[in-house]
Amino acid sequence: LFLSPFGGWRQDLSRVFDEEGDALATYQVSRGAVGMELGYDFGTVAELRAGYVRAFGKARRKVGDVIFPELDWDEGGFTARLEVDQLDNVNVPHAGYFGFADYLGNRESLGGTESYDRFSAGALGAQTIGRWTGLLKGEGGTGMGRAIPFYDDFQLGGLFRLSARPPGPLRGDKYVLAAALLYYRLTAHGGAIHS
Repeated sequence: LFLSPFGGWRQDLSRVFDEEGDALATYQVSRGAVGMELGYDFGTVAELRAGYVRAFGKARRKVGDVIFPELDWDEGGFTARLEVDQLDNVNVPHAGYFGFADYLGNRESLGGTESYDRFSAGALGAQTIGRWTGLLKGEGGTGMGRAIPFYDDFQLGGLFRLSARPPGPLRGDKYVLAAALLYYRLTAHGGAIHS
């Protein structure tokens, strides 16, 4: 059993796209958060956490027409996360599996600008036969029947999340993504030097 306080701040550029995928505006989005979680560690297999998060955010228009507003918001809600990790390597796994389930219940009564739910889950499995390694991955998310505000909606695009698309043009209250990867080790000894 453990207690885990946390805090963080990040700043990103986020673009607004039209239905054809053309960028209409660029925002500088700043977001800070602090929170506390109570967790339980199931040995080397899994971890369960639940807690409270309080956050703030602001979006300032850098490029685009003045019809795009500048925004400020607050977040406050309960969090829960279950994670199972049995991969042999976090960067390039050759065997094992990984799974997660995340929930955020943002509420106006807890300091949020809007009340909404956000749930996502996913799994990944890897297996190696000889020099070939196959990896299957699936994930998805939902607002559980509620609209998720733009600052917390799901996004696709970027590396391994529909890599041919830039990050950001595909956004929404729900998504499903599946991927399969196959890679081949070129050396017999996995890159190690032997004399």
